[in-house]
Amino acid sequence: MENYLNHRLQNEQIRTAIKESIKSIFPIVEGGKKLELVDIAIDDTLDDYDFPAQKEVKLNRRSWVNPIYGSFVLKDEKTGRIISKATKIKIGNVPKLTNRFTTIIDGNEYQTTNQLRRKPGVYSRIKKNGELEAEFNLARGMNFTMQLDPDDQIFYISFANRKYRLWTLLNWLGIPDTEIEKIWGSKLLEINKAGALNTEMSEISSIFEKLFKQENNNPDDIRKGLKKYFNEYTLLDPDVTEITLGDRFEHVDGQALLAASKKLLNINLKKDEPDERDSLIFKNIYSVDDSLIAYFDKQAPIIQKKLKRNLLHKDTVRDIVSSATFSDSIKKFFTVGDLSSTPPQTNPTTIVAENAKTTLMGTGGIQSRHSITMEMRDIHPSHLGFLDSLNTPESFKVGINVGLASEVRKIKKDLEVPVVDKNNKIHWLNPTQFYKYKIGFPDQYDIYDGKVKPNFDQVTVMYKGETIKIPHKEVDYYLRSPRTMFSLTTNLVPFLMNVQGNRGATSSRMLTQALPLDEKEPPLVRTYRDSQSTYEDLIGGFLNPTSPVDGTISKIDKNYIYIKEDKTNRTHKIGLYNDFPLNQDGYLNSTVLVKEGQKIKKGDILTENNYSTGKVLSLGKNLRVAYLSYKGKNFEDGIVISESAANKLSHTMIHKIDIFANPKQSIFDKAKFNAWFPDVISTDNFNKLDDRGIIKVGSTVYPDEVVCAFLVKNELDELAATLKKLDKQAFNIYKKNITVWDEEDTGIVTDVRVNGPHIDIYIKSKHPLKEGDKIVSRYGNKGIVTKIVPDSEMPHDEEGRPIEVLLSPEGVPGRMNIGQILETAASKLARKTGKPYIVNNFEKPNMDMANQLYKELKKHNIKINETLTDGKTGEKIKEPIFTGEQYFIKLRHIIKKKQGAVNYGVYDENEQPAGKGAQKIGHLDVYAYLAHGAKSNLYEIGNIKGRKNLDYWRDLQFGLTPPKPERNFVFNKFVAYLKGTGINVKKEGNKIRIFPLTDKDILEMSNGEIKDPGVMLIGKNLFEKKNGLFDKEITGGNKGEKWAHIKLVDRIPNPLFEDAIIKALDLTEEKYNKILSGKLELNNKTGPKAIIDALKEIDVDKQIKNLKAELDTAPPTNVNKLNTRIKYLQALKDLKMTPIEAYTIQHIPIIPPVFRPIYPLPSGDLAVNDINRHYRDVGLINTNLKQIYNDLSDKEKINYINDLYKTVKAMQGLTEPVTYSQRKYKGFIAQMSEMKTGLIHGPLWQKRQDISGRSTITVNPDLNIDEVGIPRDMAYKMYKPFILRDMKQSGISVSDALKYYNEKNPIAYNSLEHIMETRPVILNRAPSLHKHSVQAFKPILTSGKSIELNPVILKGFNADIDGDTMSIMMPVGQDAIDEAKQIMPSKILFKHGDNSLVPELAKDYVFGLYKLSKINGYSGQRFKNIDEAKKSKIDWTYTCFIGNKQTTIGQYLINEKLPEELQDHERTLTGKVIKNILETVAKKYPAKFPDVINRWKDLGAMYVYTNGHTISLTDFAIDRSYRDNLLKTELPKIEKLKNKEDRIKAYIALTKKIEEKQNEKIKKNNHIGEMLQSGAFTKPDSVRQILSLPGVLNDIKNQPIDYLIHHSYGEGLSTPEYWNTLYGVRKGIADRAVNTQETGALTNSLLRINRRLLITQDDCGTEKGISYPIDSKDVMDRCLVQTISRVGKRNDIVDSQLLARAKKKGLTELLVRSPLTCETVEGLCKMCYGLMPDGQLPPIGTNVGILESSAVTERSTQLTMTTFHSGGSALGKSMVTSGFPRLQQLLEVPEKLPNKATLATCSGTVKSIIKNQIGGYTVMINDTKHTIPPGLAPIVSVGQTINIGDPISEGLLKPQELGELKDHLTAQKYIVDEMDKAYENKFFKKTFETVIRGVSDNAEITYAPPDSGFLRGDKTTISYLNYLNKKRQKEGLEPIQFKPYFKSIETLNTDVDDWMTRVTTNRIKSSLLSGVAKAQTANIKGKDPIPAYLYADEFGKNLDFNQQQYY
Repeated sequence: MENYLNHRLQNEQIRTAIKESIKSIFPIVEGGKKLELVDIAIDDTLDDYDFPAQKEVKLNRRSWVNPIYGSFVLKDEKTGRIISKATKIKIGNVPKLTNRFTTIIDGNEYQTTNQLRRKPGVYSRIKKNGELEAEFNLARGMNFTMQLDPDDQIFYISFANRKYRLWTLLNWLGIPDTEIEKIWGSKLLEINKAGALNTEMSEISSIFEKLFKQENNNPDDIRKGLKKYFNEYTLLDPDVTEITLGDRFEHVDGQALLAASKKLLNINLKKDEPDERDSLIFKNIYSVDDSLIAYFDKQAPIIQKKLKRNLLHKDTVRDIVSSATFSDSIKKFFTVGDLSSTPPQTNPTTIVAENAKTTLMGTGGIQSRHSITMEMRDIHPSHLGFLDSLNTPESFKVGINVGLASEVRKIKKDLEVPVVDKNNKIHWLNPTQFYKYKIGFPDQYDIYDGKVKPNFDQVTVMYKGETIKIPHKEVDYYLRSPRTMFSLTTNLVPFLMNVQGNRGATSSRMLTQALPLDEKEPPLVRTYRDSQSTYEDLIGGFLNPTSPVDGTISKIDKNYIYIKEDKTNRTHKIGLYNDFPLNQDGYLNSTVLVKEGQKIKKGDILTENNYSTGKVLSLGKNLRVAYLSYKGKNFEDGIVISESAANKLSHTMIHKIDIFANPKQSIFDKAKFNAWFPDVISTDNFNKLDDRGIIKVGSTVYPDEVVCAFLVKNELDELAATLKKLDKQAFNIYKKNITVWDEEDTGIVTDVRVNGPHIDIYIKSKHPLKEGDKIVSRYGNKGIVTKIVPDSEMPHDEEGRPIEVLLSPEGVPGRMNIGQILETAASKLARKTGKPYIVNNFEKPNMDMANQLYKELKKHNIKINETLTDGKTGEKIKEPIFTGEQYFIKLRHIIKKKQGAVNYGVYDENEQPAGKGAQKIGHLDVYAYLAHGAKSNLYEIGNIKGRKNLDYWRDLQFGLTPPKPERNFVFNKFVAYLKGTGINVKKEGNKIRIFPLTDKDILEMSNGEIKDPGVMLIGKNLFEKKNGLFDKEITGGNKGEKWAHIKLVDRIPNPLFEDAIIKALDLTEEKYNKILSGKLELNNKTGPKAIIDALKEIDVDKQIKNLKAELDTAPPTNVNKLNTRIKYLQALKDLKMTPIEAYTIQHIPIIPPVFRPIYPLPSGDLAVNDINRHYRDVGLINTNLKQIYNDLSDKEKINYINDLYKTVKAMQGLTEPVTYSQRKYKGFIAQMSEMKTGLIHGPLWQKRQDISGRSTITVNPDLNIDEVGIPRDMAYKMYKPFILRDMKQSGISVSDALKYYNEKNPIAYNSLEHIMETRPVILNRAPSLHKHSVQAFKPILTSGKSIELNPVILKGFNADIDGDTMSIMMPVGQDAIDEAKQIMPSKILFKHGDNSLVPELAKDYVFGLYKLSKINGYSGQRFKNIDEAKKSKIDWTYTCFIGNKQTTIGQYLINEKLPEELQDHERTLTGKVIKNILETVAKKYPAKFPDVINRWKDLGAMYVYTNGHTISLTDFAIDRSYRDNLLKTELPKIEKLKNKEDRIKAYIALTKKIEEKQNEKIKKNNHIGEMLQSGAFTKPDSVRQILSLPGVLNDIKNQPIDYLIHHSYGEGLSTPEYWNTLYGVRKGIADRAVNTQETGALTNSLLRINRRLLITQDDCGTEKGISYPIDSKDVMDRCLVQTISRVGKRNDIVDSQLLARAKKKGLTELLVRSPLTCETVEGLCKMCYGLMPDGQLPPIGTNVGILESSAVTERSTQLTMTTFHSGGSALGKSMVTSGFPRLQQLLEVPEKLPNKATLATCSGTVKSIIKNQIGGYTVMINDTKHTIPPGLAPIVSVGQTINIGDPISEGLLKPQELGELKDHLTAQKYIVDEMDKAYENKFFKKTFETVIRGVSDNAEITYAPPDSGFLRGDKTTISYLNYLNKKRQKEGLEPIQFKPYFKSIETLNTDVDDWMTRVTTNRIKSSLLSGVAKAQTANIKGKDPIPAYLYADEFGKNLDFNQQQYY
């Protein structure tokens, strides 16, 4: 049934596609000749199983291809005379698919992904902004959309973003009103016709122009053209329109348009639903052959053009058609096509999964990731049986790339799935057919006597996208098998029905990442495929060759098995894999299983490979496992393993080293190399190299040994060559090029090939498992190996065998992957019986796997839990522990790939640190440092560690006082780029101004004119040519620092100032371009000169005066334009520049070469900065123009000058260059503007760091809260300068210090340990969501490779122990060190937002404390002290007397470190109790907090192990009668309910009842119940799902599904139950992958605004505030606005005591100060902000904007994980969907808000409510008409009194409207309240108030008194204007009038006048263009920290808050 494993069939399809595509290109007719293709053939000469030949092709960088032959006839077109003919000539090559489903081209293996494309049709949908539209997706013709406007009730169609009336087009297509009226009704038709005739002709002409790309004003021609276009040319799929429109349409004729309008109308009227566009019904599947045909359709014109050109000049077939005619196109398709890639080939499951992968992206599909909607990612009911919903990545491609189900087949462009009828006959259905039939789920029937017998009277089926139950007689078909639902890799997961879908998806994915183990073995537990085989057999065997015939093995050699066929005596040769290299360092090796002379049958297996045992897939090891918390070391996802297990998990890879050597410059001569560089290579290493200097095959190589060494000619420039003649010894003519083996483990060289300039070395290396590596069993329980323990110290089982793997019990209920427990039990049965345990997934719908296994174990007298003994102490662990075996695989995520460290010395072209390990401080990281107020560290990040500072490090390490940091190269480059664009930059005190760069400025900067700018550097040796762009004298050469210029042939308008020119001359952009190109006149002139002359005539002062007068009375629509015009002109006036000086140029500045370098790449090619190419373009056009300029006519001059203008514009980065190259090189602004990678958002802001590193994190509970474990080697490298300095300061000479360091002398290590005592490190986990993502620690040296963390601090980092990595940075100076000590975990205990404690004890630690704090008995013994008590054998939970205190040993130790008032020796410590006590200690006794939490952590870790904490099969093999009884009585009642909503409510109520009963049952004798009671596990929803039932789950829209899932994961779900869980699964994965990215974007946008919101004042003195209920937490830690008698004084902080007095007085509300009502100008005062989480008022300068904004967005990121972890349970929390999208809406305040409520625009009485024609309502309030759109109901009634701004309909309030209709504060408070709802009232509202204050303190001036300094239309802050108006009032001046406004955080920064603030948004281009025209400034000491940080030199230094200097 697994159809897509047939590579031979795919090869046949490819050959057919190639043939058909080539045939379609012919005949070719040109020049009177006709070339006909007579025949085409592809000779398949390649043996599918000749693996040695394939290997040779790969190693030699060749291609595995078959030739394409064609037979042609060339005829005279008129006479038919044959001119030439050729038979079977080669016309190209076609790659042949290997049995790995790849093509081998140029030595690489490529694969083409299957693509799902939407079928042509008409689809209705609701857009993200809530708008309803019909989308016309045409097979031929221009796509367009149709809308029904909910307000004016008019139908529109939109072509290329322009709207037209639909009625008008229908009328012109001949549809009479009588037909339209039948659909629309008379009233709606009347509405649509009203006024249509006024615009009819202009609309129809415009439609015609868009469709035909030409103007036509003849009505008859237009009518005829439109009818032909719509009725004949357009093309639809009638099968699609039959479903979506109810009728079959092949063309978009008038009837199709009318049908689409009917659909929209019916959706509005609730008579129909939008189409499910992402259903498979509407998709075609394109496999490689289909994509190839589609590709050739586009390539055909190009090939035909080439052949036609040949036909004109050549007369023989062989000259016209060459052997490469089709090869290039075919090769491009397979190698660089957007559906082709080099797939991972980690193991056979990877190969299978890649072959079965489908994607929505690529040509013909989705072109951009930005076009992907969440709906596209969702599971759709139509996927059942066709796509495996679990087989999708976790990345942004979730739901976009999905694997095919295992039994699906492809017929034409449709998928088909097998189903069985009632006679058990197989039928194949496509998605459309599947949709129409009632298809039973596969476990709903069994086969008896060859017939289908239903298992139930009521069978669960899929019908028209719904899961329903129907009588079994009504079933049409059944899905053939449960395995039909899943892909091959998912079918490899045993007990899949017991594994929650998220983990099922992870399991499937993890298998494809398994590395080849050296000691592989098949799993004890396998998955059933059919009665003859398992899926392990299928996938383990498909790469292994089988015998093609009956015969005898005649011969076996290294490469082949020879089989002599019985019938014919013919010998068949079968290839073997022999170190066959795969992609990503994988490889294949065959082990022969037959012997010479052996008789074999056809199909017998001949070999196994390094991934199989026989034919059984063998990716891992069966290891003895125990579910036991081990001393805190397997906390979270940490895994502890034994040394022997680590050895069993070693893997081998073949690493390819690719070395490039330029043949002309390289000398391969080992002896010569040694003569020139005698001390580079050791003798042993030297002997391993051949005479060329290349490692010999078979050599063993050790880490850091040389594998290739050669000489490179050191080419010299002219000066060097001259000097060399004078002194030959002065110059070394060679450089050395050496490549070393950079792996940590030894390797053996298997192959060496020299292919042209490439030297390919293949080294096979064995890699043992190391701490920090990742392993997983088959249930998604991935984790990092945190500790490898000697076998002797591991717990031992009752047979004395050491346990090999220790897993945390808490991991099982959290992940809901009970399969791991079941396998552990089943493996015992497999060992006992001596045969594998075969799991038939979903075999029966009512199976209880836990109880079944329990019974089987009991039957075989196998112990489930056993007593373990500690290997080190010999003590028995108190509680029995669940043990068994589990199959573990090792994942690609090995720690070596994730670790790196640098000190200093390697830098990139921006003079920033480079190389592996140099960590980047990104945008969010900077904000985290700012939240800490860590200015000294940020100074070092920007000035010391983030740039090339070799002198600094040299002096520091040798004990000298370091010099000032080197120049800020990257900022200087930024300035150079600005000037290169035409933007001058000048520092004026603390301000940096940008303004136009004039010709005069350019000439003053320039060192000379470049006269030959077409020349760069010559040759690979980079010679500088005179007069070229790198002229040594003028520019300083390739790394020169001198400016130059190009003089243009004539003056031109500066493209940079297009907008300024347009506004100065009062033109439109269209008119400007027409004048520029000579198509329109200006003042009787045209061309660039006309514009320049017009600019000369401008009187700046006069224009300003006139424009200001015009602005005062202008309508609102003109205000912005007039305001901008005045600002531009005012800038000229202030700068004392004329428009000609500012806006025109004749000289192009050439920036210094150091900022536009050219340098050689390892490949030998040159990396050329794009700017050089632009200078070349400008120079070439200008130079050529100079030579002919005087001879040109005026018109020709205009054309040529326009070319020059466009080229300069491209250079400036305002447009793309005019080039025929595929690579569009970028100009200045384009290079600066790219988000993340551009100059501004890249190196200027994100700075890589010296002395930094990175590695995987693991836990080490032995560390204290402020300690971190740093790998010894990493620390040694990072601390190098400080180690050297310490040795120097201890009296060691510089030379000895360097020697000791390089030799790793103990003296150097002593220095390392010494300096680590006083020098902390700073850790960062990306993304830095809040300040706790950056914390400092005291470093402790460790021997491993991972960074070790105290588990109590993981929460702050949002870190997991499943492969997360962290960066390490190091403060340098004392100020930064002192600052770092203040951001250690013990100093930053609380989070903003909810004020929660950051360090926490969880899971194992809580459980240990819970058990230890129990009082389980009374001993009566007395002890003098605790030490004496501990030495006794007394149980630590029995009471005794210690001193005079009656307590237990456990209670004594628990209370020992607590403050006396918190001690309680009878208290049981649950998770909540622990949290509350720790919070109290942190607030009241912060100095004691580290001791308390460390003590409790140690106690919990110790006792949870010695007492024994496990999870077992017995916890799941329980009596579920409590559930079954309720289901039996309640379900029949519920199913009788007719209303869906009522049923769902009843299901949920029933589920809650069952949960209550369950919790009663598991209170005793159940480990999971005990976890829940203790608080070690805190998700009761998950417990219910694994023990009782998931209940009701949500669908893809987060709505409850009308289906009760009533089996638990402990038992195993049925197939319909499992299917219905998958909607929530996909939702969870998508939310985590996509929304996490969106929250990152939201975080950046919010912080770009609120980073300017600081505490700038002690007290603003406001009398305003906000009232909150007295019982609300939101009154706490705030200041009272007014004095309240007997309660408190003004500004008193509201605490519990003040609150008690207020309640005693009977107050119900308190008026408290708020950030929203603070009167501080553009900031906040301490009193309005209130207390910080640590209980202190914030000091001046505190960046509360960043603190509170990051608190909000950090939490929103966590919200996106909720569905993922809850499995989509309807009883779980749904904040992920209600929270984050709503937060997005509230902060982005979209103009089009989905489900927007209608607000009253006036106060009055509701007179009438009338339903309108399209399903909405018309509401009259007094005489004012209000429209409620369809889908929303009125919430008012006739006669009701309404106030302005009140909502009159359902829906969300639009803050902009609310603010305009009521007042700004009301709208602000509304947003705060809505944010509070989204966060389920868990935050303090002060956080939201602070955030909203920052983003809504916006005002636009509506009237500006002449003396105010403002203009109408200026934008500033409300707080500033209120301050000014108070001041003006005192002075008797007229107030400034303004209106507050809301604006999206995406664009709000564009209203700021600080140009550097603006360019740090995503609108860099517009910010620079307007900023330079307005001559704006940037404040590098102001409230916005980022300009200061980018400038860097003075960051945080010499500040004066009184002067508004904050950074």
